[in-house]
Amino acid sequence: MPNHDHGGRTTTTTTGVVGLAPNVEAIVPELLTTKQAAALCGLGERTLWRFSRSGVSPRPLKIGHGRNGAVRYRRSEILAWIAGDCKRVDGRADL
Repeated sequence: MPNHDHGGRTTTTTTGVVGLAPNVEAIVPELLTTKQAAALCGLGERTLWRFSRSGVSPRPLKIGHGRNGAVRYRRSEILAWIAGDCKRVDGRADL
């Protein structure tokens, strides 16, 4: 069976084993799910959500409309927030 490359996602070897192509493992997404963003911060998902709603941490993006919309956090904003000692993003004084 020949090797196949489907847009850099999977490959099939001569033994018929399907796996990830090497370049896929190196991809680091800019947009993170709440679970991924919370793990990056070392927080629980509910804590990150509460922080983002109250102006402590970066707010997520809403992609799409209504209940079917996806919520994503920008990796660069989360990393900048962490590098800035997790100071409030809304500029208000910490309580």
